[in-house]
Amino acid sequence: FGKTICPSEAARLLARRIDLHGGTDWRSLMPAVRTAAARLAADQRIAVTQRGREVDPLAAKGPIRLAPAEIDGNSKKDPDYAASSAV
Repeated sequence: FGKTICPSEAARLLARRIDLHGGTDWRSLMPAVRTAAARLAADQRIAVTQRGREVDPLAAKGPIRLAPAEIDGNSKKDPDYAASSAV
């Protein structure tokens, strides 16, 4: 699956972006991050894994990882992703 991130990394980044004064607790954003991960996984835009196996992020207990989806050996389902990330 290539490079992965922990959902808490996404929650921490989101907390910093929505609250420049540092008052937003990233932990409170974790349910929203897992919900977003479930939507993205359903659209095959990301893979959600636990111990190397794909899982449902809303049903998984314990740590999970988020990775770009791989379609025919290429990362990301969205064809515009490569163009937008090359800038």
